[in-house]
Amino acid sequence: MKRLILPVISLLLLAGCSSWQSKFSGSVEPVNLSGGAYDGQDKSFYWLTRALSSPRSASDYVQQPDRAWYKSSYQWQDGTLKEIVREGEMRQPDQSLKPFLVHIRFSADGEAIYQRYRVDNQILPLNQSDLKRYSQDADNLVEKVDDLNSQGLSLVQGVWDGNTFESCDGVQYKNVDYQEASLPITVVERLNDFTSYAAFIGTRDKKSKTVVVNNLLVLDKASHGCIERSHLILK
Repeated sequence: MKRLILPVISLLLLAGCSSWQSKFSGSVEPVNLSGGAYDGQDKSFYWLTRALSSPRSASDYVQQPDRAWYKSSYQWQDGTLKEIVREGEMRQPDQSLKPFLVHIRFSADGEAIYQRYRVDNQILPLNQSDLKRYSQDADNLVEKVDDLNSQGLSLVQGVWDGNTFESCDGVQYKNVDYQEASLPITVVERLNDFTSYAAFIGTRDKKSKTVVVNNLLVLDKASHGCIERSHLILK
């Protein structure tokens, strides 16, 4: 009898360990997260999809000074970055804006096996430093979104008319708390007096119908419209 009890106990312990590991190894179902950043120049919007604790796909939208901008899509496979597509408009030395496109595919070893860089109608080469920078952008996005998510923060967009904030997914909030953001008085006055589009890093509480602004990214006319996640990589 004792000989039978020991194997049974061992199996139970293994089952318990397996259950504990699966609980903390990440959700099998994809989880969508978001975030953003403002470094004094670039205003960045981030979206990230995770599954089994690994990034699966991500996108960004970045507003740069002088109306330059870009949006990107990133894709991973088994935790390894596989593809990047970026397009936008970049400022030229003559101050004109020209469209550009970057497309990179990586091998399982991280080697760039396909690369294309086009500015206007001109095909240009990408050097090793360029490739590393684009890969680093993907890593930085994941790190930033994960850090914000660990604090319970995410990207929030919508329109505030001084009484109601309607988020881009159609939910209405009666209270907007921007004390955490330490906004200048001129910005506070605009929030209170004008109907405006706002994008910020913060929290949402549907129960109390409250949004909390931690870091304001964009404040613009109500006609600005919501920034949507881009999907530039063809499946």
